[in-house]
Amino acid sequence: MVPDFQQYAAPRGAYILKSSAQKKYNLSQTDMDNIDPISVEGRMNGPGCMIKYNLCDVRLLRAKVDDLEQQLSLNAPDGETVPRHGATIVRSKAKKEHNLSDVQMDRIRPCLIKENIYSQPGAPALVDEINSLRTRPAPPEALAAYNAIPEGNPQTNPDYNIFDGMPHDDAAALWVT
Repeated sequence: MVPDFQQYAAPRGAYILKSSAQKKYNLSQTDMDNIDPISVEGRMNGPGCMIKYNLCDVRLLRAKVDDLEQQLSLNAPDGETVPRHGATIVRSKAKKEHNLSDVQMDRIRPCLIKENIYSQPGAPALVDEINSLRTRPAPPEALAAYNAIPEGNPQTNPDYNIFDGMPHDDAAALWVT
C-alpha cells in the first residue's frame, strides 16, 4: 500500500530514495517527516513503496539536524566527547542491554552529552525541537547551496543542467558532497 502524503515538493535537481537518504545522511524517520517527498511509487517487484525526495532538501535537513545537535551540545566541556562513528545508544539502554555497571560506563567517553529532558521541569523537549525542523532556519551556507539548485526535473528534461550558466568555482562547490 502506498502512503498518502498531504503535500508533495516540486522536483528540484537530483532525487534520492528515502532509505538511501536515511543511511547516507544518518537521518531518522522522525527527521524525514520534516520534509515533503517529490513522489511515492509502489514497488513493481514486491510490497512497500519507493519514496523519493529532492537531494537538496535532504542535504538542507541534514544541515539543520547538525545545527540542532551543535546547539544541544554547546554546554559540553571540551575533551569530554569523542567523534561519532556509526550508531549510538543511550547510556541507560547500553547498561541494560550489555549488562554494564556505572563504573564500566564511566570509562567510555560519550559522543554526545545532553541533559535529561525528563529530569528538569520546564526544559524544552527534544521531540519538540525535532518536530520543528521544518520551520527551523537553515544555516546560511546550507541555504545558499540549496538555493543554487533551480526547480526542475532532469529526468523529464534531457537538456536540464543545474550547472548551466554558473561560474566554474560555484559549480565545483555544488558538486562537492
